[in-house]
Amino acid sequence: MRRWLVAGILTFGAPAVVSAAGGGDVVVSVAGPDKGAVNGVPVYVGVKAWPGGKFRFTNHESKTDAKGRATLAGVVPGGTRYGVYTAAVAPGWTLASRYVWSGTPQPSKPIDLVVAPATPIRLRCLDAAGKPIAGVGVAPSMRADGDGVRHTVSGAPRDAFVATSGVDGIVTLTYFLAGDWVGVNVRFPGGSWEERTFLAPTAKDVIVDLPATAPKTPDRELSAGGDAAKRMFLTGPKAGDVEPPLGWGVVLVLPGGDGSDKFRKWVRDHYEDWVDAGWVWAQLVAPKWSQDQDIVWPTENSKVAQMKFTTEEFVATAVEETAKQMKVDRRRIVAVSWSSSGPACWRMLTEKGSPVAAHLIAMSVYKPAELEPLANGKGRPLFLLHSPTDDTCPIAMAEKGRNAARKAGLDVEWATYEGGHGWGGESEDEARRALHWLASRLR
Repeated sequence: MRRWLVAGILTFGAPAVVSAAGGGDVVVSVAGPDKGAVNGVPVYVGVKAWPGGKFRFTNHESKTDAKGRATLAGVVPGGTRYGVYTAAVAPGWTLASRYVWSGTPQPSKPIDLVVAPATPIRLRCLDAAGKPIAGVGVAPSMRADGDGVRHTVSGAPRDAFVATSGVDGIVTLTYFLAGDWVGVNVRFPGGSWEERTFLAPTAKDVIVDLPATAPKTPDRELSAGGDAAKRMFLTGPKAGDVEPPLGWGVVLVLPGGDGSDKFRKWVRDHYEDWVDAGWVWAQLVAPKWSQDQDIVWPTENSKVAQMKFTTEEFVATAVEETAKQMKVDRRRIVAVSWSSSGPACWRMLTEKGSPVAAHLIAMSVYKPAELEPLANGKGRPLFLLHSPTDDTCPIAMAEKGRNAARKAGLDVEWATYEGGHGWGGESEDEARRALHWLASRLR
């Protein structure tokens, strides 16, 4: 069973030169599976920081020495919180990356990356007629390994690790292992870089075709259970993915705010980034029962006038509708909620018959009077995400819910982010990590 954990995302451009004065070093060590040092591995480092209160992102690169170590001197500004993205990208070795965050000004701790001998993967670049194309650039961008750890390098690929297809359209990459969920950047002649994803073949002598026109991820609107009031959007599986033996995991998204379909594009875009292989997304659209409705996602314990069904009933029907469309692994059903949808998911967490196996609840209030006993949530992992500067839903509410859930014996993970009430930047990084953490608990 895969565990989906985020190891890091690195965006790089031209290397920046930063004075060592007042800054801190980043030390990266690269070792093989036997813990032996790996020499000559290119290491790419991105540093985000807020020196003087202004955001800055810088890029740096180096190579490991005979001790498997690369030192980038003075790249972390002093007196600020910061994040460090690292990636080791060397032909013949698996792509490895890691992200380290420091919420306070302090020296960066050494960053260890582990690589392994890679399995060559052959790709065939094809035109619209299915004929081979020469001169196609291909470079690694992502791998999620057998343990579900995701290693990522984003941005324009460096020449050092771009391979080019021959007259037979074939190009070989050596950065992955058989069975990895793989992402590659591809540039066809006259085009720009774009990412393609696929499962790396486990059988020998298999060639993966990369058509010039990218396959589209299925995306459709449905009426759950045939009820026009139960609108939902089902996205996935991703192009290049293969159905897991036990079926697809499902992420149910209950948008905050007014819960309407205006979140459609945002939800669709984040499907590509927040989960890897083996998952589909189902966005529910909150019904509008009356003009003066004050609860966006009403539940059995928080009903509103004229409502015809509860959020709990809507979610259960949406799961069944998804199961009609594809094989579903009912052990891997996760709900994502924020702000106005959070109370409904707190309620489902404590509902005995709920089909939801795990929850990510972000920037939400906590209303214990509307819940069933919290102990009912045992066996359902919970990730709570909140900002200390949230003026809409004060963090004290989320802390109260966190403490109560832990006291009741639930499996709870807690994270905070800068930025107040809403998505963007650090909160989205944490949400990505949250979904991978929840999935790891459902293996």
